[in-house]
Amino acid sequence: MERYIAGSVLRATVLTLLTVLALLVFFDFIEEMEHVGRGDYRLISAFLVAVAAAPRYAFEVLPIAALLGSLLGLGGLAGHGELGAMRAAGMSLRQIVFAVIKAGMLLLAVLFFVGDVLMPSAERFAQQLKTERLGLQVSLSTDYGFWSRDGLGFVNVLRVAPGGRLEDVYLYEMSSIGEVQQVSHARSASYQQGEWVLEDVQQSQLSENHVITRVLDQVRRETLVDPAVLEIAVREPQMLPLWGLRHYIAYLRDSGLSTVAYEVAFWSKVFTPLSILTMLFLAVPVVLGSLRTVGIGQRIFVGALVGAGFHLLTRGFSYAALVYEVNPALATGLPLFLFAGAGLLLLSRLR
Repeated sequence: MERYIAGSVLRATVLTLLTVLALLVFFDFIEEMEHVGRGDYRLISAFLVAVAAAPRYAFEVLPIAALLGSLLGLGGLAGHGELGAMRAAGMSLRQIVFAVIKAGMLLLAVLFFVGDVLMPSAERFAQQLKTERLGLQVSLSTDYGFWSRDGLGFVNVLRVAPGGRLEDVYLYEMSSIGEVQQVSHARSASYQQGEWVLEDVQQSQLSENHVITRVLDQVRRETLVDPAVLEIAVREPQMLPLWGLRHYIAYLRDSGLSTVAYEVAFWSKVFTPLSILTMLFLAVPVVLGSLRTVGIGQRIFVGALVGAGFHLLTRGFSYAALVYEVNPALATGLPLFLFAGAGLLLLSRLR
């Protein structure tokens, strides 16, 4: 009976997820059609970019799809009297909840694969394809580019061109007491065979009485920017795997920079699997209580309403953490605990 319940929930969840993904990818494809004809961007490019967004959408909407799927799956069993017959045969509420949670564990495995393996790779592919076909440049983390520490100095990169080439690179070399000793500007830089090659370099060496300027065709440096850190910096925090977020958060802390945005993304990824289990758990008392005899349309409406409320509340608390510097773990986890508490309250009333 537990396998039967779990199978009903999984089938309804997969069907709901595929339906939502098809709509989101279609709308994304329509939006990408605006770029067709620019540069080498063709119809197939727009289609591939839209399809590559599917893992991101799946990661974002899977908790809501799990809620709708469990409402539809359990609602179908309740509507045909099967849940009532199971309970009459001695199956307890706890066993029904465990059956639903078992289905959730399989969804968790899918979520981890999508969030930490499939989504980063798909986003990287879509970004590279779009920038290459449109001939665009990737903007870095702030209006003033990406900043990194290099020994006693600092590196400022304004743009990243397709292929990973850096453009408009500024190097500020400092003394041990914090005085600027040399400022360099390179038109471009590329990573070749384990070292950075800077081209069209203008160096200005500062002293107390004068400035010495020289122009070099090429300068080679073993250190400049860690390529792995740079790859992370040009991508949205939500698109990074957990290990990448942890690595970059540690790097920002060591550099004395703000980590709030990346901590919010990190804790959001940590709590998303738990939100799936919470949505599945919440569906049990809802179906066995108020939605036992209603139609499929009402179940979908209630599920969409609850799912939208959870999504908006989670986003609202995440923005609050960014703006008001609230603890990221608390801000991203609070909506989850509120809905889990509501599910426990509803379940206790059934008894």
